[in-house]
Amino acid sequence: MDNETKNFLTNVANRIEQVRELRGLSRQEVAKAAGLTYAGMHAIETRAQGTQIDTLFRVAKALGVTPGLLLDGGTVTREAEVPV
Repeated sequence: MDNETKNFLTNVANRIEQVRELRGLSRQEVAKAAGLTYAGMHAIETRAQGTQIDTLFRVAKALGVTPGLLLDGGTVTREAEVPV
């Protein structure tokens, strides 16, 4: 995997974690709502594994945001509650 790809995945993982924390949600809560295991959610947030598009969609839905918010690098705020 090239550095550009690694940086992109790191940024997506960071935004997932930021939104989750701003919502006051635990990894377990988001994992359950997204149909993932805690280990799977942890792996996504710690960049131990890449994220498939369908998984990203489920995580975004569990967080109450659009997948675009997680992908585009926009500012993540507590008010960034965008229904999917």
